[in-house]
Amino acid sequence: MKPATRFVDCYSTILTAKINIHVAKNRKCNMQTEESQAYIFRPYITVKGKRITRPNGGMFKIPVNREQKK
Repeated sequence: MKPATRFVDCYSTILTAKINIHVAKNRKCNMQTEESQAYIFRPYITVKGKRITRPNGGMFKIPVNREQKK
């Protein structure tokens, strides 16, 4: 197994474990489906009050809920 493959497998295992812990704590799994997930595109994101732009002028793909919160 190559080192990069080993790293990806390790990261995948950690991510799966975190999801399982989250589901166990909250007793529910609320994964987003394609019907409820939408995206908006912006030329910047805000982090700690500062705008961050992409050096090549690209857009950020930001996930938002299509369904309104109650």
